[in-house]
Amino acid sequence: MLFYCLGGILWYYLFYKSKYVPRVISLYGLLLIAMLSGCTTRAAYDALRIQQEMQCQKLQGADQAECERRTGMSYDEYQRQLSEREKDK
Repeated sequence: MLFYCLGGILWYYLFYKSKYVPRVISLYGLLLIAMLSGCTTRAAYDALRIQQEMQCQKLQGADQAECERRTGMSYDEYQRQLSEREKDK
């Protein structure tokens, strides 16, 4: 998804600069790509969390329980903790 977003930004930027299509359409495309990248962040977080959970299942006993505890955080909880850390700075 990351490459799709970067490619889309470049694509619509070039359309905007070259004036091959009306600028409104180029700006609309850039807006859609920006909205899509927000969804991509959450999807990437969820994909990484699933990968970590799969790695946890390979462990045994207390190591597995600790690993599962660390990877059980939802995206919303992650965002909340991140915003709290930024406020503390």
